[in-house]
Amino acid sequence: MAVIAILEMHIKSECLSEARDVCDRALKETRAFDGCLSVDSLVGKADVGHWIAYERWESMEHDAAYRKFRAGRVHSQNCVRCSRRS
Repeated sequence: MAVIAILEMHIKSECLSEARDVCDRALKETRAFDGCLSVDSLVGKADVGHWIAYERWESMEHDAAYRKFRAGRVHSQNCVRCSRRS
């Protein structure tokens, strides 16, 4: 059974350009990661700093392995506030 994980990010306006580059690279890595079925990224219309990644994983184990790989690697705490749930 597939597992859904949602990553919600709030990017500070002064960090948007850098965040786009970082997220583009991270999305490519995520989509190539073992067990990733798909990732959709959404950006708010009213708030372009509100981003959501909707991920589908083959299993909880695949999602957990990805979280371990990704831990602390994507963003600067000074630019991004994140919440993630499965």
